[in-house]
Amino acid sequence: MTSPFVRRRRLAAELRTLREQNGMTADELARRIYRSRMTVSKLENARCRPDVRDIVKILKVLGVTGEKFDAIFKIACDAADRGWWDSYGDAMGPRQRMYADLESGAATIREYNQFTIPGTLQSPEFIRLDEVVIRRPTASPQVMLGQIRSLIDTATRHPRVTVLILPVNANFTGRLLPKSAFSLYTFPDPADPPMAVVDTVSTDIVHTEHGELMRYKQRYEHLRQAALSGAASIGLLTDEASRLETMIGTS
Repeated sequence: MTSPFVRRRRLAAELRTLREQNGMTADELARRIYRSRMTVSKLENARCRPDVRDIVKILKVLGVTGEKFDAIFKIACDAADRGWWDSYGDAMGPRQRMYADLESGAATIREYNQFTIPGTLQSPEFIRLDEVVIRRPTASPQVMLGQIRSLIDTATRHPRVTVLILPVNANFTGRLLPKSAFSLYTFPDPADPPMAVVDTVSTDIVHTEHGELMRYKQRYEHLRQAALSGAASIGLLTDEASRLETMIGTS
């Protein structure tokens, strides 16, 4: 499916541009569609699921017709769509829902994570792991062994999934390792902007600006160059699995 989150951001940009081209303030537009200014603000900042009826009113007030009307109406319908993650309610946090939303419509996902094993190995993606992730005792040896075997199985059975590990002694001269995990997303429709999503302690920062995207793409490329090859990464995972098997067998 198309990512509703991505389409909400695209819809927001379209609505803001159309309003400004018409020389209309957000307050005036709100009055014309009999809604609050807060509603217009949320729509133009992609902070809510749109009510398609409101979008139709806005397009009529702004004089949008023909193919342009049809195109934006389609974007609004996609933006208002609900995914499987919405059925979980509060059991699935807002940050988890956002990532599930993005992943549902992504063509490619490239991720760097230095602290935890990425949780989306079912999707077409490139994964970047720090070697510390598989060596740090974050769980029991039995759990870690199962996780590492799962990584090996996924990486060897799915040609569209690549797991590359950044070793502890990686040659990263002259550059600093990113302090936060981040993911790069592209989407099938070229009109849907690519995104860089940065995972921070309390929130996720979404970048769509060209300059920021290029910076994260360059960082990702530097990490890729410093990482082990795919075969060497599988070899390291296999060695770690053997070590854990020995540990479990002697305990």
